[in-house]
Formats: sequence, C-alpha cells, structure tokens
Amino acid sequence: MIAGNRKGTVMVEAALVMPLALLVVITLLVMCVFLYQEVHQSSNLYQNLLEESCYESQTGTTGYNISNDFIFLKKSRLRQFPQIHGETSISYDSRGWVSLHSQNKFEANRYIIKEMDYIRWIDSLKSVE
Repeated sequence: MIAGNRKGTVMVEAALVMPLALLVVITLLVMCVFLYQEVHQSSNLYQNLLEESCYESQTGTTGYNISNDFIFLKKSRLRQFPQIHGETSISYDSRGWVSLHSQNKFEANRYIIKEMDYIRWIDSLKSVE
C-alpha cells in the first residue's frame, strides 16, 4: 500500500457511519411528531372541557369551537356541583426493523360551577357553623 493513497477510505467510512446517522435522525423526527400529537390532543381535551363547562354553567364563552371525535365527555354529579369528565387517547404503531407501540391516555375533570349556586352553597355552610 502506498502511503499517500487514501482513495476510497472516505467512502468506506461514510458507508459505515451514514446509515446510523440517518437512523438517529429519522427516530428523532418520529419521536417529535408523536410528542406533538400528544400535546395537541391534551390541549384539545382541555379546550373542550373548558368550552363545555362555560356552556353548561352559562357563565361565558371561550371562543373555541373545537370538535374532536376522539374526545369523550361525560357528566356526573359529585356532592354539590356537577362535573365533566373527559378522556382521550393517542397511540402510535410502527412496523419495520424496529417495531414500536406507544399509547397514552389523557383524562381530565372540570367542575361546572354557577356563581349564584356557589355563593348559596358557601352561605349555607356559614349558617351551619
């Protein structure tokens, strides 16, 4: 081998390193997309709960009209005040050399409080004391 002849060494090194670098970049992109979807879905859940709570208590509007088919809202009554419970989930499946399965479930609660009912409830508590 001649000491100054380095033809092909860069090509061999690139053939070894580039697939790994490409795999790392693609993995980071997929993770960023999934994290964005998680944040977006939990934000939609919160906005839907806020809009529904304002509508039910007739205290105002938020200006958001988010309708998402993947968010389920149900009403329940806990002690004095009614409550809205929302839940949604997001899942990601990848197939290929590396198979990934990730699923997150988001749940949130929000009370429906009308100001006059709240004031009456506080007054009734004070009269009991």
